[in-house]
Amino acid sequence: MTTELGERMLEPAGLQRHGPIDDPEQLIALAEDVGAGVLHIDHYGPFPGLREAGRARGIVTSTAVDDDFGKRPADVIVDGSPRALVRFDPLYATSSVALGPKNLVMREGLGSARTLREVRPRPHVLVMMGGTDAGGHGPRIASSMAAIPAVGRVGLVADGVAAASPDFQVVARNPDLRSLLEDWDVVVTGAGTTVWELAALQVPMVVVGLVENQRDHYGTLVGSGLAVGLGFLPDGSPLAIHEVAAAMADPLSLTRMAERARGLVDGRGARRVVRTWSEERISRSRVGLRVRPASERDVGRLYAWRNDPATRAASRSQEPVGWSDHVVWFAGAREATDRRVLVVESDGEPIATTRFDRRDADEWEFSITLAPEARGRGWAKAVVAESVAEFRSRSSSTALLLADVRTSNDASNAVFQSLGWRPGTPGAGWMRWSLSGSEVREDPT
Repeated sequence: MTTELGERMLEPAGLQRHGPIDDPEQLIALAEDVGAGVLHIDHYGPFPGLREAGRARGIVTSTAVDDDFGKRPADVIVDGSPRALVRFDPLYATSSVALGPKNLVMREGLGSARTLREVRPRPHVLVMMGGTDAGGHGPRIASSMAAIPAVGRVGLVADGVAAASPDFQVVARNPDLRSLLEDWDVVVTGAGTTVWELAALQVPMVVVGLVENQRDHYGTLVGSGLAVGLGFLPDGSPLAIHEVAAAMADPLSLTRMAERARGLVDGRGARRVVRTWSEERISRSRVGLRVRPASERDVGRLYAWRNDPATRAASRSQEPVGWSDHVVWFAGAREATDRRVLVVESDGEPIATTRFDRRDADEWEFSITLAPEARGRGWAKAVVAESVAEFRSRSSSTALLLADVRTSNDASNAVFQSLGWRPGTPGAGWMRWSLSGSEVREDPT
């Protein structure tokens, strides 16, 4: 941060400023010097070799992705945009992820800072064009708002404006967003990250697209009826004053719009991201084989493994799965009481996923998917054995386990046989294996 507002936000947080530094090796060395376990980058630069440099020194690397900006390999990918839940990015396949608006990082406490309040009949409108208003759009937009008959008072958050216009008052910048908005009903703002803080605060919004990397935010909010669109300036769009004027004349619709927008974010995204970092650090510190429950950070890698051609060829359903469908399924699977999804790691690196799906009161179907890069390395036997042991220790020690394997899959059938599973009668190209709770597995080593 180099702006005056940025400096003012750093002070109460007690953060130290270093740099600027744009060399990955130097950044990793700095993280090591200050005792940081995680290096998070929110910058559009390439930072080549970042993940490799971090792993060489035991530092978890994390990167913030903003639409198509800031993409780079890292241990953790943080992409809080709505687009992340509907468009898969190959980076998700090889990283832990924190995706979607609920992982948006914003100032602590915003989620519960303001209760929904009705917009007054002639709304007070505050124009806030980001930390610097680099394009100088604020005064023009504020004057346009003041010209709307249904609007009451208009304010413009700005620095360097010599005097208030007859159309609006100048409002001093304030890093405390709650205090800044205390006497304003509606905010006109660029479609950057501030829109999600306003959504968490349940503030009705009029959004304007100022730069290309705001396209996803602008389209999502306006297209979903969560904000009024003033125009996307990079497209040469004229200001949609008539649409805004109609909205200002209907205060109840503005109030309801803010209520719906609040449903996208709860202000606790920073905590979720920190939890993802903590989980990744724990994984990276472990040596040997480890079985753990699948978590939100695994959604990308499990999608890529599921859609791998070799995995689909061995499955009952061989059609590719869509990303948005997988995201919904995965969220439900993690919460379901009749399904357990596990991830198996070797020295902190995910190598497989296994599933237990309840078929009867004490009967579960077992399935396994190895990561493409882990195949042919002799992992399957240990993955099956350790996953079963984890399931029995935490879910059911007596359950009958069933596994269906294609009869043509000699390697997988040999694994189940070596672990003491009992073969059933082959049929229709499948072999059914079973393992009762009283049967003891062989040592996978």
